[in-house]
Amino acid sequence: MKKTLEYIKKGCVFIWNHREFLFAIVIVILIVFLVNKCSSVRNLENENKRLQNNIEAANDTIRNYRDAYNNSCADIRSYQLTEKELNNRISKLVEKNKSLTSYIETNLGIHDTVYIEKPVVIEDSTQEGYAKSGQIKYSNSETFGKSSREISVTSDYRIDSLYTLQVDGTYVELKQNINVEAYMDVDKDRKSTLHLRSDYPNLIFNSGEGIMVTSSKEYDKQQRKTQGISLFVGPALNLGYDIMNKTFSPSVGVSIGIGWTYTPRWAQW
Repeated sequence: MKKTLEYIKKGCVFIWNHREFLFAIVIVILIVFLVNKCSSVRNLENENKRLQNNIEAANDTIRNYRDAYNNSCADIRSYQLTEKELNNRISKLVEKNKSLTSYIETNLGIHDTVYIEKPVVIEDSTQEGYAKSGQIKYSNSETFGKSSREISVTSDYRIDSLYTLQVDGTYVELKQNINVEAYMDVDKDRKSTLHLRSDYPNLIFNSGEGIMVTSSKEYDKQQRKTQGISLFVGPALNLGYDIMNKTFSPSVGVSIGIGWTYTPRWAQW
């Protein structure tokens, strides 16, 4: 009991003799606490802006317009979701060691008008009982920047002895190569917008949805490691035990070392 009281007394004397150093440690702890508090407040502000953006995105409608280069363009407010929220929204199973970063969806509407100057008529004289018969072929090919369109129409016709035109059937082949550009940006108020653009003529974006994956504190913690080899440097107040003399000896100084550390996620900030 006396030895224990003696150790406590020595410890108190040691702390009093090094009170300036302990005061500095308290100051460092307070600074770390304030930095953590400021970070928490900033995270809350960003979360509030994110939720406000998502409310506006849910109530927004797509806006179609033409830019200076006559491209078909559209804008609509995009969502800012965490990876967990995005997984729940699109029901996407993410492979192991992979993560979602963004999601874009759109529906296109096209009102196409094609003018063909001169059809090609191919007569067929092998069908008996008809004054004329054959095929009428139309074709057109156009390129619009990175987009293109090819159309081919073939109609079988017959003209009987009374000069009545009969069309047996029409075959239409349409090939469209539609280039669509999509990107999302965030303004100074942390409001995100999905932008769509295409050089294909007479194209309208009927709908659009853009989702940006944003980090959350809970997600960041899940991504952190709880243990590993690390290098540590900093002030230290140690209480060592001398095996030879069987006594405790306190020490103050700077600690530098490398070793295996473990920090549970609940203690991380």
